[in-house]
Amino acid sequence: MWLEWLRIVIECIVFAAISYCLFFLIQNIAITMIPVIGYAFGSVFLRGEQHSKLLYYGEQKATVEILKDKYLLLLGISVVCFAIGVLANWKKEKY
Repeated sequence: MWLEWLRIVIECIVFAAISYCLFFLIQNIAITMIPVIGYAFGSVFLRGEQHSKLLYYGEQKATVEILKDKYLLLLGISVVCFAIGVLANWKKEKY
């Protein structure tokens, strides 16, 4: 039960980090949502092993192995995206 909760939390962090990064790079929330929604739809509708590590959606039950193999990579990508967003926000002019 707690593994599913942890998987959902990691998925939320992934989407928040991607949105944060893209918003401060593009500075338009409407255009930011296009790649985020595209990633969500792609994760749900694309099937195949070649992209399975980068897609968040999975039909299998959450296990420790899946969390370590797949979601730890997504969490690392989220940290990088969040860091890029923080740097972009920091370099932005403040009034």
